[in-house]
Order: sequence, then structure tokens, then C-alpha cells
Amino acid sequence: MASIILSPSTLLIFQKFIKLSFPTPPTKILHKLSLIDQSIANIYIPFALYYTKQQLDSIPKSHSQISQILANSLSQILTRL
Repeated sequence: MASIILSPSTLLIFQKFIKLSFPTPPTKILHKLSLIDQSIANIYIPFALYYTKQQLDSIPKSHSQISQILANSLSQILTRL
């Protein structure tokens, strides 16, 4: 994927859909969106993921391995929200 400039200070270099590590609980399957949520176009929300020094020392250094670790972490936490 080519890099996409979203704004003067934001650059999208990678995009990936993250699947949940567990199925969505039945109580959270249906979620009604407010009128405001329905009217807003898709937007990118930049965020940063941080690890402690001990975690960084144990993470492999290749970009694909780091990307996979971040995707797995996000997949696990999304099921809790």
C-alpha cells in the first residue's frame, strides 16, 4: 500500500483490519448508533501504542513481527470493550 497523506501532520503508512480474538458477546452484538454517529463520515483517529522497556526487549525487531504483536494485542483488548 502506498503512503497516503491525511493531513499535513498525519501520514497513513499501513492499514489493516483487526479481527476480535473471541466472538462478540451477545449483549454487545447490536449497538444502535446515534444520529450524530450515523452522519459522520469515516475518520482516522491516530493513536500510539506503548510498551514497557521489558516488553520492548522481548519483542523481535522486524517490522512484520512487531506489527503482528500489535495486531494480536489490539485483537485481545477489543473483545473487552
